[in-house]
Amino acid sequence: MQRVIAYIDGFNLYYGLRSKRWKWFYWLNIQEMAQRMLKQEQILASTKYFTTIVKQPAERKRRDKSHRLIKERRLKPPVVN
Repeated sequence: MQRVIAYIDGFNLYYGLRSKRWKWFYWLNIQEMAQRMLKQEQILASTKYFTTIVKQPAERKRRDKSHRLIKERRLKPPVVN
């Protein structure tokens, strides 16, 4: 039997699913997926999942700050006609 270690790039997996709007796969069982990809003579020895911290874009930071200020009542919400 050949032992296999599955390495998952969580960042690209998440953003790939997000770009396809496949939200139902966000809770994907990674180990089961890796297991199903094996050939008959292979066994899954381990699954390694890696990701990174994503910095928020400036636009989102401004929006989050506005929401926080509105919540703290330092800023009046805009009036929409």
